[in-house]
Amino acid sequence: MSTARAGVLRTLIGAGDALTVTTLADRLGQHPNTVREHLDALVAAGRVERQRSEPVGRGRPAWLYRAAGPVSAADPDALGGETIGGAGQEYAALAVALIDQVASTSPDPGDVARQAGERWGHALLAQRAASRAATQVDAGPGGAGRTDPAHGSADVDDPAAAVVDLLDELRFEPQPVGGVVRLTTCPLLDAARRNPDVVCQVHLGIVRGVLGELGADPDAADLVPFAEPGACRLTLPGLR
Repeated sequence: MSTARAGVLRTLIGAGDALTVTTLADRLGQHPNTVREHLDALVAAGRVERQRSEPVGRGRPAWLYRAAGPVSAADPDALGGETIGGAGQEYAALAVALIDQVASTSPDPGDVARQAGERWGHALLAQRAASRAATQVDAGPGGAGRTDPAHGSADVDDPAAAVVDLLDELRFEPQPVGGVVRLTTCPLLDAARRNPDVVCQVHLGIVRGVLGELGADPDAADLVPFAEPGACRLTLPGLR
């Protein structure tokens, strides 16, 4: 899938509702005929569904387009080579839509991106705690594991391990090696290559948000984008 066609699909996924060609063209800043060509190809490939809008007055009703079902992590073409799934799918659809805007309008896009990532790291950890607490309630008194009253898990005992687990859920395929973590995939690889100061700072912010929430030193974490062929390098305090 071309980058331009993937951008059309991303916009439909992020919209969450059916859009007309004109609306899509306005959002993408492209000519309607160009967008229509991409949509026709996406419909033919089964990526997008098309239906007529409700008739209003005279004339033929406009076509409405929506993404056809969820993006699969097993489908690397789904978003132009960005392999995502689960929590990562929701993340990618939102993040890709915002990256270029932040990069082009903020006087310090890296700082804005890092702060946003930190807030999201706190939120992801809270969601994890709520999910685990619900699981333990379902399991009854005999459920395994220690529940922390603030975080609902034993993650407070090993913040670095909690970060690695979360990055694995977000499809970074982390590999702890020699005191650092190699991130061997990226759910936003194309965007990271285009705007590393934004995308990679969001990722660093997520890590620091989780560490700070669990009582570790967030400033001790550092991320070197594309530090080696096929991997970024993350330094984590207390990595075992």
